[in-house]
Amino acid sequence: MRICSNCHKPIDDTHLYCLYCGVKQKTFKTKSEEYITYFGGIKVKKATTTFIGFLAVVLVCGLSFYFLFFNNKTLDSKRPVTTVVNAKERSYIIKDSDKTPVTQAKLKGFTKDQLAMARNEILARHGYVYTVEPFKSYFNSKSWYKPNPKFKGQKADLSPLERHNIKEIMAAEGTKPAANYDSDYHAK
Repeated sequence: MRICSNCHKPIDDTHLYCLYCGVKQKTFKTKSEEYITYFGGIKVKKATTTFIGFLAVVLVCGLSFYFLFFNNKTLDSKRPVTTVVNAKERSYIIKDSDKTPVTQAKLKGFTKDQLAMARNEILARHGYVYTVEPFKSYFNSKSWYKPNPKFKGQKADLSPLERHNIKEIMAAEGTKPAANYDSDYHAK
């Protein structure tokens, strides 16, 4: 059964003209085409469903935009944020990771990418030469980074504290170095 586009009376699906008003039908609409029946027998107009779907998409996009660009509370708010904001700054991901011990609490909230950068930052302070991205471009953009081809990043090249910090960062990343990697480190 279809509905006449002029007089809105029901007409047979096979008729090209309305039997009541005689108007040629350009588009046929059936009552079932105007509504969507949901579980439980609830009927809703297609236009309403489309509008609700559109609002849902706008809401999700808006919230995503807000959390990506305006809500920077991804790190634990009880500790100072030490992530890099401007690549040209003389900043570090973890300030003084070559002088003070890093703890799991301090690493809480960092992403795996940030942890990888923080771990490599310890080597970059000595001038480790990076040949792969993103480390190469990231550290080359730092004013404090001075490549040193002689530094190979071996265990003996690092202080016990630096090896301890690398081990802590690797644990936060979910990987483990050799068990005795920082065996000569003694907390003060």
